[in-house]
Amino acid sequence: MKGRTYKEAAILAGYPKKNAAQSGYQALHGKNIHSKVTQMLDEAELSVHDVIHKYLKPLLRASETRFFAHEGKIQDYVEVDDNAIRLDASKTILNMHGAYAPKNPAEAAQFGVKVIVIDVPRPKFDLPSIGPGDPLPDFDKLEAEWAAKQNGHKKQE
Repeated sequence: MKGRTYKEAAILAGYPKKNAAQSGYQALHGKNIHSKVTQMLDEAELSVHDVIHKYLKPLLRASETRFFAHEGKIQDYVEVDDNAIRLDASKTILNMHGAYAPKNPAEAAQFGVKVIVIDVPRPKFDLPSIGPGDPLPDFDKLEAEWAAKQNGHKKQE
């Protein structure tokens, strides 16, 4: 699968070209494989719940002891937060939540969010301030005044 899309990997694995991307995805993420792995982990007392509560959660409070020595003899020590372990545990939790985008561009292309940018036209002129109960301005008149100003500026140039 290295560096390949699901479709490319599925075709190389012998799946038909028709619907190869879907076949590749199902082969790697299908219920069959996932349920077997989940069952094996549960039997080994490594369910997601166990891993989080027994191993991952305590890592978020990890600390280390730093010793200070002089001429080979320990003079003092201090307990400090082990931020490297805490950071790694936090990354693991975020990864489990699917918070990171795939690193492989081909894989990332199969997931994601479509962003549609709409550029809403802005008025050509400043709108007057109006409050509740105020009559609406005459927009045609405002636009005509704006156009007259624009033409006046062009003539002077």
